[in-house]
Amino acid sequence: MEFDVVGFLAGQSLIVIAGLGIAFLLLVFNKARLKSKAPKCPKCGLTMVTRIASKGKHEGKPFWGCPNHLKNGCTGFRKK
Repeated sequence: MEFDVVGFLAGQSLIVIAGLGIAFLLLVFNKARLKSKAPKCPKCGLTMVTRIASKGKHEGKPFWGCPNHLKNGCTGFRKK
């Protein structure tokens, strides 16, 4: 069974196409992030993820943050 991508996209709205593009970029970004040599969280031991500081004197700068922050409140971080 073959899938016709062009035919599928021709019948979709611009919002659906943009959403598919964003989902694809996130998938590629997350795969690249998982292959990197990310450190382990000093508090819970999970592999850390790259984040961007949203406030404070380091606003806009990347850092390693714990992926468990929102779920369990882990506050482990490291400078990048």
